[in-house]
Amino acid sequence: MGNLFARRKLKRRGQSRGWNKRPQKLELTNTKRKKDGVFKRRVKKIFSKIQIVALIIVLIGIFLGSIVFFSFFTTQNIRVSRTDFRIDGEDIAEYAQQAYIGKNIFLLRKVSIQSELKKAFPEIATVEIERELPKTLRLIISTEPVAFRWSCERVKKSISETGDIIQTTESIAFYVNRDGRITLPNPDEQEAFLIYEKAPCPNEIDRRQQIMSTRTVDEIFAAKTLLAEVLQEPIDRAGYFRDAKEIHLISASNIAFWIDFSTPATEQIEKFRIALTLEPKLKSELDHVDLRVPEKIFYAPK
Repeated sequence: MGNLFARRKLKRRGQSRGWNKRPQKLELTNTKRKKDGVFKRRVKKIFSKIQIVALIIVLIGIFLGSIVFFSFFTTQNIRVSRTDFRIDGEDIAEYAQQAYIGKNIFLLRKVSIQSELKKAFPEIATVEIERELPKTLRLIISTEPVAFRWSCERVKKSISETGDIIQTTESIAFYVNRDGRITLPNPDEQEAFLIYEKAPCPNEIDRRQQIMSTRTVDEIFAAKTLLAEVLQEPIDRAGYFRDAKEIHLISASNIAFWIDFSTPATEQIEKFRIALTLEPKLKSELDHVDLRVPEKIFYAPK
């Protein structure tokens, strides 16, 4: 009995000290985890190497593809289509060849091309761009229509054989578009509205020169339209006084209406509309009607 008790007591002490925790099994479990960790690290290294190789292949493919892309779609031809013969297609084509030949056709921005062409050729109104793949860029160019004929006089001085100074005047006429820029006429625009410049002609006039601001052109034609509506007859021609900022609109019955552009022309013509109902003499044959003074009208009979 004493030995049995001692064994039980010893067994209890062994249990309390952890003698029966089976360290062999724990050692086997730890070894398996270590093997799994080594295997995963090796797989990660192999996978990372594959990723690097794949990335290099992709980069090489992108590089080679970009070379093929740029070479295959490189602009080699420029075609210029004109809506009318006032446009100098050869000049535009020469400019476009220097600016766009050799560039990738897809990287040419339409907005940039339009801006550059209008800056180089101010007479251009619109630019449409078409890509005829793989290597041709087509430009469709249009200009503003003719708005009026502009005439002025150029004074020439010379010396005669006797030493006298001879002064002569030469009348010059040009066609001007809605942008106020000198242009060439179309055959059906020979009878365009005439504006006679009272100031002498400039010494040098270029075909693309802007001789009148777009705003002034708009003001003249707005006044012309409104006055024709009031008179119930067309306005045939006009005299333009640049320094005084005045326009003399001359009706089909040969009456000149003096308008000052330092104040709104619509107000001056509306003043004349009201005066027609109050003053019968304004309906008779007149030489001119002066609308320039606010709240007043001056007129002279023929």
